[in-house]
Amino acid sequence: MLRNCYRNSYYCLVKYLPKTVYFTLIILSFSQSSEAATQNYRLILTENPTTSALLGWELIGGCPDLQRIYYDTVDHQQDTAAYTFQATITAANFHRGMENYFCHLKDLSPDTKYYLVIGEDDGISPRLMIQTLSPDNRDWRSYWVSPKVSQNSHEWQRIAQIVNSQSPDFILIDGLTNLTTEDAWRDWLNSWQPTTYENALVPIVITGSTSADIQYLFNLPSSELRYYPIAERTQLLISITDKKIKNRFWRSVEDEAQVIWYNPPSTNQIPEKVDLAITTNASSEKQLPNVFNFPEQQSVVLISQQQEKIKIQLPDETVLLEMFLSSEPY
Repeated sequence: MLRNCYRNSYYCLVKYLPKTVYFTLIILSFSQSSEAATQNYRLILTENPTTSALLGWELIGGCPDLQRIYYDTVDHQQDTAAYTFQATITAANFHRGMENYFCHLKDLSPDTKYYLVIGEDDGISPRLMIQTLSPDNRDWRSYWVSPKVSQNSHEWQRIAQIVNSQSPDFILIDGLTNLTTEDAWRDWLNSWQPTTYENALVPIVITGSTSADIQYLFNLPSSELRYYPIAERTQLLISITDKKIKNRFWRSVEDEAQVIWYNPPSTNQIPEKVDLAITTNASSEKQLPNVFNFPEQQSVVLISQQQEKIKIQLPDETVLLEMFLSSEPY
């Protein structure tokens, strides 16, 4: 059960204390407020990463009701009074021994850096940085991380450090449904914390099925697919079940959109609107022209788009695929 506190927890205690003791408590409370009572920060890619961002964290002390997110396009470090914008929590749950809170920031400017802190009565978080994607740009970079990496704490820590230093636009992660204990999730989240000078949070895109852990720890709905506009005319479609996507969905996709479909349930019949299908579960023995099968032995792959060209390559820059997307509307 999540905690609830609308009153100052010191009030009842100090109400009848002598003034000298009262002021001593006030001084102590201020001296303790510099330590952040939040941890395990994560940024989840939203349905529109050009104008919104979903921030999650764990509260380990203080009053949940007093939490505020202070953010701005100017870096004010931990000076909460200097930040132009404020937001409150939009979702909360207690799961895997963690008190998880989320804030869905909306009406952000595209292709913009935002600096933010989470403030509550026990302290202020480290200053974090997020960046929205650009709808006017066709260039983006992403890493795909295989289940054998995401499930291995040592390997995941190593890859997380590499990804943090490279600052891709987002990261695709497979295999998180196999993390099933509090210790495993704590190790995973702890390894994902930002390590760069700017404390930049890299957005996470979770692929595969949606377990209860994923729903609660990343505030994601249990739906058949997720659809993200990641660049100008480029849409990323993530299948999270093996169900066939209904025709009415494809009718809602704009004609000029270039669709990259990650993990379709079948590669035998890829709709014409899909420029590139990427899968780890090939259902066809023959290699189709617009289907890329991730090699089973590979743990990390870099995917990038520059203008109309898609490139998939290994960390050592060995190119696995290089193709041009259609430049004309359908």
